[in-house]
Parts: sequence; structure tokens; C-alpha cells
Amino acid sequence: MLLLAMSSGLAYPALIIGFPVYYVFRRLKWDSLCAYCLGGPAVGLIYYLLIQLLNHKTLTIPVVVFKVAGGISAVTFWLIVRPDKLTNVSKNITKTNQQM
Repeated sequence: MLLLAMSSGLAYPALIIGFPVYYVFRRLKWDSLCAYCLGGPAVGLIYYLLIQLLNHKTLTIPVVVFKVAGGISAVTFWLIVRPDKLTNVSKNITKTNQQM
């Protein structure tokens, strides 16, 4: 139970960084898995640096853990959302609405 509480305490603030990155990626049309594989560890690094700045003390968790967790989270998010398929879906919806 404690592990669940700790992980959710770390996950929710990471969403504050992750969602804006997702919208930036969508606007720039960076929909590939490769972009998310590179962006996830970058978000993990930013999150690590923010924690370091706010705590004013050294973390016992190495930065590599945050980068790996960011990469895994980004790839999992990409597999669920599949932003590369969203552009095709929105085009099909637009075509269907125009035919009506």
C-alpha cells in the first residue's frame, strides 16, 4: 500500500510535465515512436531536476531511474494513444462529415 501511495505521488506531478510535451509533439507532428523514445527520458530528466531544485538535497535515486521510467512511460503512452494513427482518424472523420 505504501508503494502505491509513493508511486502515485511521483506519477501525478510527472503528468504536469508530460501532457504539455504531448501537445507540443502533436503540434509539431512528432507522432513517431522514436520521438516518444527520445522525449520520455527528457521528461524524466526534467522531472528529476525539478525534484532536486525543490528538495534542496541530494536524491538517493539515481537520475538513470527517472530517465528509464520516463522512456518506459512514454512508449507505453504511445502504444495506448497511437498518435500516428490519430491524424488518419481525424481525416476520416472530416471526410465522413463532408459526405453527409
